[in-house]
Amino acid sequence: MDAASLRDLAARRYDEFVASLERMVNVDCGSYTPDGVNEIADLCEARFREHGWEVERRAHAPARGDPQLGDLVIGTLHGSGGPRVLLIGHMDTVFDEGTVAERPFRMEGSTAYGPGVSDMKAGLLTGFFAVEVLQEAAADGFGQISYVCNPDEEIGSPFSGPLIRELAPRHDVALVLEGARENGDIVSARKGITDYQITIHGRAAHAGVEPEKGRNALLEAAHKIIALQSLNGRWPGVTVNVGVARGGTRTNVVPERCELHVDLRSLQLEADRARRHHRRRNQRMAPPDGEEGGRRAPGGSRRRGRGGAGVRSQRRGHGRGVRREHDECGGYSDDRRTRADRRR
Repeated sequence: MDAASLRDLAARRYDEFVASLERMVNVDCGSYTPDGVNEIADLCEARFREHGWEVERRAHAPARGDPQLGDLVIGTLHGSGGPRVLLIGHMDTVFDEGTVAERPFRMEGSTAYGPGVSDMKAGLLTGFFAVEVLQEAAADGFGQISYVCNPDEEIGSPFSGPLIRELAPRHDVALVLEGARENGDIVSARKGITDYQITIHGRAAHAGVEPEKGRNALLEAAHKIIALQSLNGRWPGVTVNVGVARGGTRTNVVPERCELHVDLRSLQLEADRARRHHRRRNQRMAPPDGEEGGRRAPGGSRRRGRGGAGVRSQRRGHGRGVRREHDECGGYSDDRRTRADRRR
């Protein structure tokens, strides 16, 4: 079946799609609202079972002191043979409980609004509807489709990340169903993230009686913030943001401690250079003692040449009169986990 016929089959499901989207959007399901996330998981599980998928559902068991998260739902569908495809869509949003009551789902013309409508209830549903269209067309020229519906992408996928890393090498292509750019361009490269936590140690003293005996950690933090923010634009695509600063106890005490949280993003080569520069600059900046730690999430560039799935989809789209270009994005997505693992 050609692409035009598949498009016609999909178009006939428009009203059903909008109704399903409204039902999903009108659920408060922030990452730390597990009951709401599990309501979305129930919808995903029911849809899997209705259309013949094998379904596995894993409950989150938090370590002591960690927050409870929602369940992880994995669907598996077998075809007649061919590529193995991994789909990923997240069920959580960034919104607090009560947001739906303030601004529920609505349509204005052909545009849908509501918490999580784009990121990523519509993308989550698109995975289901796309496969259902293939089933209706009896198009089963694939080896296996695995669909991971995860509950925690908006907080870095601490629960679902290990499963995604486990599944990625078993598939030929991975598609994370986040929305494309506003003009329809495909996001085929994302920046890596390094989160730094810099702790600056000074010395406390009475600010009015003997300030000369103190070492002001907040003052040093101010110098560091200016220096770190100045790195923006130093390398192509590198962004640095000091997003959190905490320090001091009261106005009449020279602050002895300050903590900075820094977000560094770039494609891999530039990120390595920026990290080295950041460490050198941090080491030079005293007088107070300091320490740093953090986590790193790798970035990935699109595969160039004939082999990349994005390149192939672009070429086929152009052949059918559909222009889809590539774009790079600085936002987080689970596709970085699939890229990093497939490179090993």
